[in-house]
Amino acid sequence: MEQTSTANAGRYLMRLMVYTDSTRLVTSQLGNDCWINDSTRQTFTYGSRHTLIERNREDYIVANYPLIKPAPNPENPTEVVPLLLVCLAPPPLFSLLPDPVLDSL
Repeated sequence: MEQTSTANAGRYLMRLMVYTDSTRLVTSQLGNDCWINDSTRQTFTYGSRHTLIERNREDYIVANYPLIKPAPNPENPTEVVPLLLVCLAPPPLFSLLPDPVLDSL
């Protein structure tokens, strides 16, 4: 039985995905999942710009509303931790994307 981890309170496993076209249907993962704290999580809001050091200091913009969902803890698969899924786009592509709220109507 999976248990929610209390040892990881205030920590999130973050997965960065990048859109590869303006349809928002195709993504690829940027790097590996990593642990972040709640204050870092709060910086990933729709439209915020982030420079990724691991990607040669490339700029990306959060291109959809971040989603938090349960996921297995990679350090202990019997535990469940919150996974923060963040979809990014390079600035030229972000300018082509429709607003995610209007796009879902």
